[in-house]
Amino acid sequence: MSFVSRPLRLVAGFSGMLVATTAWSADRESAVVPEPTPEAIPGCGTSLTPAEAAAYIQLLEDREPSGELLGGPYYVPIAPHIVRQSDGTGGLSEARYQQAVADANGHFAGAGIVFYTTGAIDYIDSDDFYTTSTLAEIDDLRTTNTVPDAINIYFSENLNYESGGLCGISAFTFSSVQAIAMRNSCTANPAGLGNHSTFSHEIGHYFNLFHTHETALGDELVDGTNCSWAGDELCDTPADPRLGSSTVSSSTCLYTGSETDSNGDPYAPDATLLMSYSLKHCRDHFSPQSLVRAEDTLVTERPNLITNPVATPEFAEAAARLVSLSAPRPNPSSGMTELEFSLVQESMVDITVYDVRGVRVRTIARSRYSPGTHVAGWDGRDELGQATAPGIYFARLSAAGDQVARKIQRVH
Repeated sequence: MSFVSRPLRLVAGFSGMLVATTAWSADRESAVVPEPTPEAIPGCGTSLTPAEAAAYIQLLEDREPSGELLGGPYYVPIAPHIVRQSDGTGGLSEARYQQAVADANGHFAGAGIVFYTTGAIDYIDSDDFYTTSTLAEIDDLRTTNTVPDAINIYFSENLNYESGGLCGISAFTFSSVQAIAMRNSCTANPAGLGNHSTFSHEIGHYFNLFHTHETALGDELVDGTNCSWAGDELCDTPADPRLGSSTVSSSTCLYTGSETDSNGDPYAPDATLLMSYSLKHCRDHFSPQSLVRAEDTLVTERPNLITNPVATPEFAEAAARLVSLSAPRPNPSSGMTELEFSLVQESMVDITVYDVRGVRVRTIARSRYSPGTHVAGWDGRDELGQATAPGIYFARLSAAGDQVARKIQRVH
């Protein structure tokens, strides 16, 4: 397979970084053929075998992850590779790539992960890679001009393999090929109701997040009794019968199916989770436990990705978070716990407490706040005014497109 590549130009410092969710701005480049709407685009090619799933469970049991967020921030480099035709035409626009990174930064903010672009975009001029037809070709693409210690992501016009078309394909930490490939029309696609979820979905796999409908170790039961070792192995993502366009309302993003599990219990999946196969415009967030796993995977299994790019005042200024949440005090606590937070700009603020399963316990703040420092308190009670049991809880602040979480320990 022959191709011509524009040499990868590594530069001092870092370029193209985006650290906050931004609204999509129209791609001004003209298109010969209108892009398909997101729901007309194929799905994810990332698969998990029973042996891999079992081995991963064993790995988690052996090293006993804490199960709580550490907070970050962690700066993670992305090395983008954009495939063009052999004559140098076509390919994903830089604006669309930057928008995808911004989308991912919003989705992973709760895990303290900040993505940025390292070096210049690598342009691969190849008709063979511009339209792939086999998994072997996709794997060849994903091993071209790789940059060490970065997430290598390849953007192809027509990402196809033996079974049809793909929106994207990623890698778990235990996969043989360690890179992501994306179809252009699945990358920050504004057509129809929009697709700003596939890019983050594939990065989720890169941090060992499985599909919410995963069956490698059996079907997850609605009652949650096997949630830690079946399905996606996370207990705050409801059992999923494998969502799709026929079982999710496009207007409400609610499950409309009537399937039941092996116990006869009706499914009630969350059609807004990023790791599902729900409608692409409906998927907009990771569950709290998903963010914990993503952070844990980064820190323990992909620590080579963690960098310290704050080398210039310009980067430091751009990377400044719009919100911050101080450590709760006192902590541990048997009474009132105070949470001090700061805002750079006036924002709508939501502070909600969750238990270790990711179940909402109580919303302690939901209002618009002015710039500056504020304090919210939690007295250890739930929405019904009942005292919560001793244990670990998490307070998550959402504001200005950013999320921050802090651990709270309740004692007698």
